[in-house]
Amino acid sequence: MDELSAALTEYRSTGSPQAFGTVYALTSRLRSFHAYKVRSSSLGDDNDALTLFDDTLLNVLQRPVTEGFSAYLSGALRYARASFIRKKMRDRSRAYTFADDFDIPPEPLIDRTTPEVLYLDAERKKRAASVCAALLTDPASGLSPRMTAIIADLPNHRTINRLADANGIHHSYIFRSLEKLSRRYDAKRYGDIRDII
Repeated sequence: MDELSAALTEYRSTGSPQAFGTVYALTSRLRSFHAYKVRSSSLGDDNDALTLFDDTLLNVLQRPVTEGFSAYLSGALRYARASFIRKKMRDRSRAYTFADDFDIPPEPLIDRTTPEVLYLDAERKKRAASVCAALLTDPASGLSPRMTAIIADLPNHRTINRLADANGIHHSYIFRSLEKLSRRYDAKRYGDIRDII
């Protein structure tokens, strides 16, 4: 009979707090592994893990299992974690559905006519134009004719979607092309690519 089984037998016969403390201390490795699994699910924290462990341990102690107790407790914890994660995922999806059921006021739109916004838009357009001009004039950039036309038109549009609509191209094509371009992009030569992407 191992130490945990002896502590369990003593706890079940006497019901003393000291025997329960011994059982609780001997299951510390399972407790820390369980806490790690709950935290790594990104749906719970240490408090959730500890509450779940305590409830599961108290339920398992009601069962007449002495031999192989740690394996039995490990299985019960795995089942409790799965139930906990399912419940959290269900609650999260219900929260989104609940939010969709009501008329939530939309985010206030930015007034594009204020001097500050006009200034920032002009600055963004200037930076994008300089980056695009550097790209277009450099023969080593290796741009296809279609990509050259896209980059030449890029400073005139605030978003990639508007650029795609204006050129009759699907926006994912432009995103993929700019992503490919960013892999071989030389920031020292052309400037910050975030000015155009």
